[in-house]
Amino acid sequence: MACVSCGNSRSDRPNSQQRPMTTSDEGGEEALNARAKAFCLRRANQLASSKKRWERRRDPATGQMRWYNGTLIEVEGASAAAGSKKEAKETDGNNSQKGEKKASTSLSSASTERAFVRQIASDGVLSWVPASEASFSSTSNVEGTKIDSHDLEGAAGLPFDQKITWFQKSIASMRVPRSEGVVKIQVRRTHLLEDTFAVFSSMKSSDFRRSLFFEFAGEKGLDYGGVARELFQLLFDQLFNVDFALFKISSGNISYDINENSTLAIGQEQSLEYFHFAGQVFAKALFDGHICQHHLSLPLYKHLLAWPCSLTDLEYVDEMLANSLRMVMEGTKEDVECMDLTFETMTSAFGKTETIALKGDGEDVVTYANRDEYCHLLIKYYLLDRVSNQLGQLLKGFYDVLPQALVSIFDFQELELLSCGLTQIDLNDWRRHTIYKHDYQTLGENHPVIRWFWECVNELDDEEKCRLLQFVTGSSRVPVSGFAGLQGNDGNVRLFTIDSVSVKMSIFPRSHTCFNRLDLPNFSEVGSADDIGKDKLRDALMKVLHMELGSLGFGLE
Repeated sequence: MACVSCGNSRSDRPNSQQRPMTTSDEGGEEALNARAKAFCLRRANQLASSKKRWERRRDPATGQMRWYNGTLIEVEGASAAAGSKKEAKETDGNNSQKGEKKASTSLSSASTERAFVRQIASDGVLSWVPASEASFSSTSNVEGTKIDSHDLEGAAGLPFDQKITWFQKSIASMRVPRSEGVVKIQVRRTHLLEDTFAVFSSMKSSDFRRSLFFEFAGEKGLDYGGVARELFQLLFDQLFNVDFALFKISSGNISYDINENSTLAIGQEQSLEYFHFAGQVFAKALFDGHICQHHLSLPLYKHLLAWPCSLTDLEYVDEMLANSLRMVMEGTKEDVECMDLTFETMTSAFGKTETIALKGDGEDVVTYANRDEYCHLLIKYYLLDRVSNQLGQLLKGFYDVLPQALVSIFDFQELELLSCGLTQIDLNDWRRHTIYKHDYQTLGENHPVIRWFWECVNELDDEEKCRLLQFVTGSSRVPVSGFAGLQGNDGNVRLFTIDSVSVKMSIFPRSHTCFNRLDLPNFSEVGSADDIGKDKLRDALMKVLHMELGSLGFGLE
């Protein structure tokens, strides 16, 4: 009787069309890397301060969930114009009246970045409201569960690792048991995106809570997790391919943002349908515990969670524009008047430039008194208005699969970690959460072949470690809970496993991605000395990791 293999997914090779562009000039590349590192550091600092600044909790007076910033956020108070360092310096030490002005300036400086939250209607239409006015139902349960707002509030206060556990248990309670039927999906590798899109478009929201049983046409593999893992990875590669035009590389060159010109490149109706599909794919990956290797821009994670957005977030869409707006907000009256600004902005698409009025006909002049309104409207345009149709459909597709309330327990940084996994591989964590079978079971890490194996892995560079992980598990990323959270079929934890196979049966390692299992030839059979057995193991491992992709697929062993 033939044994059905779940296949082995080879490591993905970077596609220049799917990754941020770099320059071929060595000096330019170093400068670009330095800029990216500085951007990442700045982002980390902003994330840390934002997590301390915003908190969603119950209003004791109304019972509704509201956004708090130490005290309830007020956005209609003193003008954001206050707080200029130059103005404060000019008033310092002159007289008591100027001293009072300085004090009020210091107190109101926190209002320079007014916060707004997107609201979504049932049809996907978005609106933009001050954070203090955004509220959430206090009585609705998460559909299909017994989870209410009190449960969500409690879960939101848990440490991150406990949030993940709570989230996974909630998902399990929503999942339709496999015994009650699965959704079988056959796709062609050459038409992967179109075939999956057609199936997802015909599915109801309840269908996404069933197990999806994928099959590649012409390949005789059974899907117990490995096929689905590869399929989602390939889907994300195609959805985020910049030539497909749904997404583009965001400011800072490290993540992906919605392409505001997608409707022009693809067509209005088809573009919106694909954004709805992208939301479903992203949410179903989270539902089933699959990793998305493509990082969204920070504002997109905030929109998914209905988190407050402000001037800081504009940096991830257009860093130069964000810096210019800060100059407007921090400048003196003379500085603002010299800028000669009006309530309009310019956009370009396919060589055509268009003027967009932010207010009325756009001819109103920006003054020191109305600059706060100007900045707010410009931020609203770039973070919401120009992509509102695409974003609305992305969110609608996402919530078709995962209720918005369920993911609200995470903050935007946690959501990114949950969806993208860890970026570095901890070898010690890997070893701690590996189990051994058959010839290797008794001695474990003390078995010579296992000792050689980990010594060889330690010699691999970061890319090769990712290749090895993908060869065995189907994904080059580690879950946020580390190797202890590796999942197999049906979302159950299935630790990395090394099984033995005789060199008479195979001289190359074999993988079973559905079960996170590596069949490692027992090279101690050919010699116990390191210069014999270890060398043969290293040679076989490197050949497997660097073989061509032509043998990619699922079939019989």
